[in-house]
Amino acid sequence: MAICQYENVLIHNSKGNPNELDKYYRTHYIKELIVFCKIMTVYREALIVYPINTCFSTKSFYNHAELSASAPNCIFLVNDMAIPIEVYGYHGTTVESAKIIIDGGFEQSRKQYDWLGDGFYSFQDAPERAWEWALSTSRGQKQEPAVVGAKINFEIGAQEGPVRYIDFLDILWEKPLIDAYNYIRTRYEQAGQELPRQTTGAHRLDRFVINSLVERYDSQKIKIPAVRATFQEGIPIFERSALYTRSHVQLAARTEQIILDRWVERVEVL
Repeated sequence: MAICQYENVLIHNSKGNPNELDKYYRTHYIKELIVFCKIMTVYREALIVYPINTCFSTKSFYNHAELSASAPNCIFLVNDMAIPIEVYGYHGTTVESAKIIIDGGFEQSRKQYDWLGDGFYSFQDAPERAWEWALSTSRGQKQEPAVVGAKINFEIGAQEGPVRYIDFLDILWEKPLIDAYNYIRTRYEQAGQELPRQTTGAHRLDRFVINSLVERYDSQKIKIPAVRATFQEGIPIFERSALYTRSHVQLAARTEQIILDRWVERVEVL
């Protein structure tokens, strides 16, 4: 599989002039990219494209559906600017585990119900929700609850190579995930096997598909250090409300590298 940073082609064709780059992008990007994908497909190589949308004032000309239909063998990496540069995550746990995290760092969770795949899980910007989680889990184990806070920076590691953050708060990652699922489903059907079973409390299929997608990018030396998504949970806050009592944004950090700082946010000694 060939990897092409297509922005280099754009910069070359526009003679490196930033003022001309935006104009060139708007007028020629889609047409030439489709042609370029077709050329790569002739050689039976898949193309990975990095749309650098942050360089341009207009994003409406990036038509993901049109590009995908014109070059079905290509993988399109969406831009990674949907996630803020820095966020705060809050992890509900026990006092004993909090001490281990502060002293030695976070350990990735690989449980079957980890719906965003492997990673260190936290509630983004929701310390109270993390505290509630800590109370419910720690007291069942007869331990003291605690919340560990973390400052997470999504620019770390970008200088070492291609980095993309899977962010399901935007629709751009819908197509790559669907493609990954369809590929897995086809392979399982051909082998006469059943897909991982999905239940309300154990999102095995979500986990399997996301991990497979991350592994696919990793095989091309493209790092996916984090996955983020919203989770609808609880009951409607009031009758006929679309707001749910425990809905939240969950973040799965797949590498300790992006965690700049960690601290004990809250603790209770029973």
